[in-house]
Amino acid sequence: MKIFHLFIFISTIILVSCVDDIESGCTDCNATNYNSNAVNDDNSCVLLNTQKLGSYSVQDSIMSPFLDIYYDTYFIQIERDSCDSIGIIIQNYGNISNSNGPLNVSAYIDGDSLFVPYQIIEDPEQIYTTDYMTIYESKGYFKDDSLFLPIYYMNEFDPYIGNLWGKKL
Repeated sequence: MKIFHLFIFISTIILVSCVDDIESGCTDCNATNYNSNAVNDDNSCVLLNTQKLGSYSVQDSIMSPFLDIYYDTYFIQIERDSCDSIGIIIQNYGNISNSNGPLNVSAYIDGDSLFVPYQIIEDPEQIYTTDYMTIYESKGYFKDDSLFLPIYYMNEFDPYIGNLWGKKL
């Protein structure tokens, strides 16, 4: 019987040791201190750019390939990109819609700087000319609760260039 009690005692110590090995840490993959080994979230996550996320009321002026200038007022939404501490998605970029709805563009925030990398957004159906869009690199910035961004894009046929500015709601 003593051996059985000794076995239970040692098994309990091993089990408790294993439970102590369950790692705690930040489990939010958008945080700068994300710990992929963490099982228990310890509320230590450090999330960047939280104050820059949200809805913005914006205006833009865009020049078409025929040198026509268009002015537009609309809303964009800036949200975190999945599992990227500085990555964001700009929803309704340029107030452009395609077969999937408002155009969503990937971007990055670094401090007060906003960077939109070159990207191609393509819908295989290509029902509309906006189902194939080339988004060209641009660099903008945030100042207080405002956003300023040059925008350059091309649908299947025509290039557009302009500026976007707006204020967080």
